[in-house]
Amino acid sequence: MPHLINHSSLPQRTFAAALCCTLSLAAFPCYAQAAPTSQELAQERKELEAELAEAQGQLDQLEGEIEEIQQELAEREAQLEATREEADATKVQVDETNQQLTERRGELGSHMRDSYKMGSSNLMRFLLGATSFEDLASRIYYLDKVSEARAEEIDEVNRLAAELATRQQELEEAQARQQAEVEEVESKTTEYEDMIAQAQEYYDGLDEEVRAKIAEEEAAREAEEAARKAAEEAARKAEEEQKSKDSGSGTAAGGATSASPSSEATSTQDFGSVSSVSVASGVYEQSEPAMVGFNTQSYTTVANQYFGIQSSKNYQHMGNYNSSKQRLSYAGGDMSLEFETYVQLPVTLDYSGDLGNPQAVCISADGSTAYVSYPEGHSHDSSQMGRIVRYNLALLREYGAMEGDMSAFATGVRLGDEKWRSCMTVGPRINMGHGQCMAIDPSTGYLWLSTRGASEYSDLTLIDTGSLSAVRQIRFHTGGTDFGSVITFDEYGNFYYVKRSGSTWGSSPAGSLRIYQGRISDNLDKVLIKLLPQSVKNPAGTTLQSVSWDTTTDTLYVINDSAILAVSMNPLLSGSLTAGNVRTEFFSPLREFEGMAFDAGGRAYLLVNRQAELMCLG
Repeated sequence: MPHLINHSSLPQRTFAAALCCTLSLAAFPCYAQAAPTSQELAQERKELEAELAEAQGQLDQLEGEIEEIQQELAEREAQLEATREEADATKVQVDETNQQLTERRGELGSHMRDSYKMGSSNLMRFLLGATSFEDLASRIYYLDKVSEARAEEIDEVNRLAAELATRQQELEEAQARQQAEVEEVESKTTEYEDMIAQAQEYYDGLDEEVRAKIAEEEAAREAEEAARKAAEEAARKAEEEQKSKDSGSGTAAGGATSASPSSEATSTQDFGSVSSVSVASGVYEQSEPAMVGFNTQSYTTVANQYFGIQSSKNYQHMGNYNSSKQRLSYAGGDMSLEFETYVQLPVTLDYSGDLGNPQAVCISADGSTAYVSYPEGHSHDSSQMGRIVRYNLALLREYGAMEGDMSAFATGVRLGDEKWRSCMTVGPRINMGHGQCMAIDPSTGYLWLSTRGASEYSDLTLIDTGSLSAVRQIRFHTGGTDFGSVITFDEYGNFYYVKRSGSTWGSSPAGSLRIYQGRISDNLDKVLIKLLPQSVKNPAGTTLQSVSWDTTTDTLYVINDSAILAVSMNPLLSGSLTAGNVRTEFFSPLREFEGMAFDAGGRAYLLVNRQAELMCLG
């Protein structure tokens, strides 16, 4: 039997306590305590991620143990049901046998009454009516056999009735014993469900704290970069002033001073401005920053309608191996999308829960194939390993995985059924990072993954869709900030990612969404990125999980846990986005969303975890 985890070993630090501490420190004047540097925040983030990984390990162990308990409960319930059915059938037999016994006793009574009415004279007359000695012997033998047969019939019915009554009593006792066993396992299941809920709440708090620390680290890095640029600008102006004083006229000998460089954004396709070198087989490193300049004065924010913020904490765990379809219903906002289970995904392949952490999904143009990333841990470190699994949705549909028992595929994979395992291909271990930054470029069919390396360098890694291995990588830096943690492509080969502002930036308030557009060079060795001219003020949720592009409507979807924000991109690309071009929807029940992707026909596929499943519009 699974053993209980000692939850007193869980760290007692909570997100609420950490937040209170942060607020307390923020109340002091800035000169009382220096703000932590990005390096210090990075170290704190790594420590939090280690705690998060430990919490996830304990949660995974609990989920693996409750899976075994649920399986035992199913077996116990099946045994109880079989015993109950046998007891019911035996009771029917007992009733029928008692009815036969009543009939046999009635027949014997009738025979005895007939014999009594016949009397001794009639009996003698029957015997004396024999025509020969042989006839007399035959008549006496007949009378004996009739009496003997009737007695044996009654004895047989009595014996059968006694056996059935004994069997019925044994079954009733077995049923009571098995009912007690079922109740014991049910009690243990409830106990584990409570433990999982507590472990999940603790994990969610840590996960929220890690994400907050990442945002804080990014904000600190941006502030440091801004301070560095301000110092450089101040030094440049001081140098120019000194030169002006030295010249006495403010102009150089040959004419006017040169103008400062323009801060306007340049084309993301002007790859002549950057260079890259091959640093390893299939690996290219870009020297110049990928982020092109932009004018902060022309940057504006769209105040889209505010419906509240959907918190990512305390999302529901639906359990694994649900036989029926799950639904996500409208719970607020100005869209009306509803999703239901399309196919339930396995959570166990080689060992319990090894596929229990899906992070991103990509869909082929024809909708026949899904690619899902599975990091081996829960860190955001680029060195974290993981695998990509390719699912043959067409074959799963042929085998009936989308209808009937929705758990058939997941259960079959867990039990090693070759038919179900033939519907999936597991790739080799590769550097994956957190695994949620993965997308298909519909203009080329290329599958790209980013591990989100250190702030100095990020990467885009090309994945072979056949072998599911990494075949090429572009390393680049964006000039002081991390690359986005999510990515998607439009039909023209441009990629997009979003980031939340860690602090007020120009007219953009803290927490607003900044949207970036980038492009990869035709030689697959360079990257250029620009900030789009408008931000979105009100996000839909607290935890950014994915972005996705619908090529049929040119709409960018920003995915949070149980909350989706939709942005019409043509107005944004032209700088004319309005509040009416941004829509929001919240969903019920509160689930952990992981990713969203579209096929060429505009069908949406939503990757949801706990249980792991692909959902489509219902």
